[in-house]
Amino acid sequence: MIINNILEGINKVFRGETGQEETVARQVEGNRVNNGEDAESKTQDSLKANARAKRFLDNSVQMLQYPQTINTEEQPHSVNFTIKVREQGKMGQAIQNRGPVQFEKSEQNKVSEESLTALVQAGAAFGGATLGGLLTKNGGALAKVIGTGVGAGGGYAIGESITTNIIQPNRTITTSDIITLYVPQSPQSTYEADYQDSELGLAGAIGQNAKNGLGDLLNSDLGEFATRQLVSAADIGKAIGINVNIRGAIQAATRKITNPFKEQLFKTMNFREFGFEFKFAPKNNSELNATTNIINTFKYHMHPEKTQDGLFLIYPSEFDIEFRYKGKANTFVNRISSCALTNMKVDYGSGGVLTTIRNTAGAPSEITMGLQFKELEILTKERIEDGY
Repeated sequence: MIINNILEGINKVFRGETGQEETVARQVEGNRVNNGEDAESKTQDSLKANARAKRFLDNSVQMLQYPQTINTEEQPHSVNFTIKVREQGKMGQAIQNRGPVQFEKSEQNKVSEESLTALVQAGAAFGGATLGGLLTKNGGALAKVIGTGVGAGGGYAIGESITTNIIQPNRTITTSDIITLYVPQSPQSTYEADYQDSELGLAGAIGQNAKNGLGDLLNSDLGEFATRQLVSAADIGKAIGINVNIRGAIQAATRKITNPFKEQLFKTMNFREFGFEFKFAPKNNSELNATTNIINTFKYHMHPEKTQDGLFLIYPSEFDIEFRYKGKANTFVNRISSCALTNMKVDYGSGGVLTTIRNTAGAPSEITMGLQFKELEILTKERIEDGY
């Protein structure tokens, strides 16, 4: 009963029922009389929007789950989505205003706060050195050295001031919002390494035959190989204005082609992606309210936020995803690092038809929500050792 009351209260906030309906009505009536019907509509929309925003800024939701039987013998498998907000965003600031917070201190393979400071300082020093050199370009060698050094020192000082007073890292704060859902399909994890073809050419030939002396190399096939490579690179026929394919002519005469010495060069590991598709078919008001709040919470946190002056967009929230069994972490399934929600699709209906529940003012009887996440760090052997 307590949980039902909490969820009903949350749903009221989403509908804009903040407990101040009488005050709202008076404000609306006053605006309607003074400014006309348009003012009434705008005021009502504004108040409802503020009520929806208040629900997130209050951080009032501690756990949302679907279905009600999750983490029981009937539904032992679940997946948890823990939300991490940006400290410079409205929700992050609201959380900090309520008291001390624990900023996320992960070991992910991303730019750290210290790295940001060093990066800005180094960039400012380089820019200052360049400017100092330009200002003294017509002077003597000593003047250029002094100008470059002074510029670099001044640039470094400016960079230090910028990182202290202007450019600040935007850390994440783990909220109390946890969304617990059933596992819709078997968990999958794909590890993809990026290798690219590369022709080493003459360097590969020399490397393969480097054990021989220089004289032996020039008298062996390597001499012919090097000659062919040089002829091809110089494009002698084109240089002297003759339309002739010398490389092709040599190949036709010798019936041999040069070994390209192709190698696969490692570039990086690709970011992993994880997809989920959840079907909601609420059996009662509690599950209907939970479904609505879950969808709205994902939508809210996947979007960026404007700064107060509108000059910047703050990154969206991040998600920690964890598979669980009877409410505890499932250590037999790989861990997932912090993710961004990159794609979300909500289908209100079944089979392309919108069907609704009686006496609910049009609530869909079935909703399908598709989520696509992308991991935010490149995995290394050390992370694999940690269970990722």
